[in-house]
Amino acid sequence: MKRTLTVAAMITIGGLAAAQNGAPPGAAHIDKAQMDAALAGGLNVVADDSADWGFRVLGMRRVKAGSVESHTLESTVLYIIDGEADVLMGGTIVGMRETRPGEVTGTDLTGARTVHLVKGESFVAPAGVPYWFKNVSKDITYFVVKVATPRKS
Repeated sequence: MKRTLTVAAMITIGGLAAAQNGAPPGAAHIDKAQMDAALAGGLNVVADDSADWGFRVLGMRRVKAGSVESHTLESTVLYIIDGEADVLMGGTIVGMRETRPGEVTGTDLTGARTVHLVKGESFVAPAGVPYWFKNVSKDITYFVVKVATPRKS
């Protein structure tokens, strides 16, 4: 599983890097300053809807627990750059409410699996599978790739 995630992240990063030379419109280069800013502030790195790439890339940093979240229109791949946290995955969302089309949040998860994520680890939440950064014991910085769920014809 870790190998698959690492390969997926490398393909994504490699694709972005390769896009610099002879790149089609909408291709992106993320320099160190932009990536550092994204990782410090939880910003989109690549989110060009006009490019129709079918994915978004974000840098994230958490200093405390978040809300339960689930994305029905995209799968989420995370790679932990630094820090650690307890993340609950799967189960049933308690107190669910839609925050925007394709995204719901909640106050708790029942029947979820808890994993302790540390630097160098990854996890994947397929579209529709909830997850929750329940306990952030050390500030956590992570790289995120959101992949659009193929639309059914």
